[in-house]
Amino acid sequence: MRLLLLIGCGLAFAGCQFPKDPEGTLNQVRERGSIKVGVTHHDPFVNLHGPEPAGVEVELIEGFADHLGVEVEWVEGSESQLVELLAGTEIDVMLAGLDRQSPLQKEVGFTRPYANVEIVVAVPPGEEEPNIEGLDVLVEENSEAASITEKETDADPIRVPSLENADGRPVVVEDYLLDELGYEKTGHSLKETEHCLAVPRGENAWLVELERYLLDQEAVASDLLREEGTL
Repeated sequence: MRLLLLIGCGLAFAGCQFPKDPEGTLNQVRERGSIKVGVTHHDPFVNLHGPEPAGVEVELIEGFADHLGVEVEWVEGSESQLVELLAGTEIDVMLAGLDRQSPLQKEVGFTRPYANVEIVVAVPPGEEEPNIEGLDVLVEENSEAASITEKETDADPIRVPSLENADGRPVVVEDYLLDELGYEKTGHSLKETEHCLAVPRGENAWLVELERYLLDQEAVASDLLREEGTL
């Protein structure tokens, strides 16, 4: 009798879909034949300045759509508008260059990070490790790198419109821009950001399906960051 009970429980469990989507997002995407994707501008992750959305996260989600055999429906809006749509399951995923430490994690579900980005002090190849105290470093004006350098270090930030003409001077910059600059990072890392995509909270089958895909795309995401990121 105990054996029959265990077999019955096992069959019942096998018949259950786990994890589940309370709102049925994964099934709806497959039945509808499209993913509703909310996008807000955050270059190089999402670029809305062209005729069609572009950027690292846009390419990743287009690859995911191909993987599922569905189309993509773009929904443009501000971050707050998209969070509201996501909370109401009116869109299936949100692309906004989000940091996994964002307070939005209280309102939406986050995937595991698909890419890590460091803001670093960098110098031309072969140069000695600089002492950051009192060091003049170039930073792009109105950038996160400029703000962090001023608030978190003893370096002296020199704000410039672009780092294109750094001319061998030390810079503070995102690590995915190092190849374009022809620079190397030093041992001074000022911030590391884990980037992720957002989905409706509780839609766990949908989240797992997306995370499985992203897990295989880490190298692709790194290449895309270097390609899409420009000075």
